[in-house]
Amino acid sequence: MRCLTWTNAVVHDLFYRLLRLNKLFNTNVHTDHTRIIQFDIGHMTIQEHVNYREVASTIERLHSTMTSEADRYVYHGQSIHKLAQEYYERNHNTDFNPQLSPQVADIFNGRSSKNTAFNITLKEVQATLAYDFNKLYASILQCCGDNFGWCQYMPTDCVQQFDGSITTGFYYVATTRCFPFRGNGWYADVVVAEAVKLNLIAYDDVKNQIKASNKLTARFFCTFVSAVAKSFAGCKQANNGFVGILAKIPYL
Repeated sequence: MRCLTWTNAVVHDLFYRLLRLNKLFNTNVHTDHTRIIQFDIGHMTIQEHVNYREVASTIERLHSTMTSEADRYVYHGQSIHKLAQEYYERNHNTDFNPQLSPQVADIFNGRSSKNTAFNITLKEVQATLAYDFNKLYASILQCCGDNFGWCQYMPTDCVQQFDGSITTGFYYVATTRCFPFRGNGWYADVVVAEAVKLNLIAYDDVKNQIKASNKLTARFFCTFVSAVAKSFAGCKQANNGFVGILAKIPYL
């Protein structure tokens, strides 16, 4: 049995109220940072799910196009982005998982891997205006916007000396520039290619490469993003969360 609430902190407060009464229920405990959002009392799961309405509504929408009872989605406490992952795995091409070698995985998980673009931060200057580009994650996932596509690394892909050609992959750049770079480090193909084109760096500044054996087309996830926008309540959360899930795919 599952007891749901979509009000913040109710489950957390209940857990500690019971604890003050010397009743400790420490089975199936889930937390969100420092807040208790789920625990079991006997055979009952007490769960906080602030986005439950969006998940339930989305499941109803998905069921409206189904003819087989066996294919129906089951609510089991999943978030809207975990539902998006389930939807993707049922309906779209799942042949995108990378298989990083330990060497490449350590690079991407380390500080030398730079997540940057052509932007700039002015120090000691008070910002007076800011813009939030709505649906930017969805737009990037729908089409990464360049000719390089998405990297799909294989276990044999490794660090090599730069061969003078920028293709799909990541590149180690030695530079003192702080725009768009953040010092020496690994940068995405499109950033390096654009920087060379603008004479911000030279080919001699590119020292090493990790080229991808395979690549996905720039619009690989396009139909999925469109389907989520059509069928999911809270489609922005679904797409943004799905991007986060992609970052947690296990590697070799």
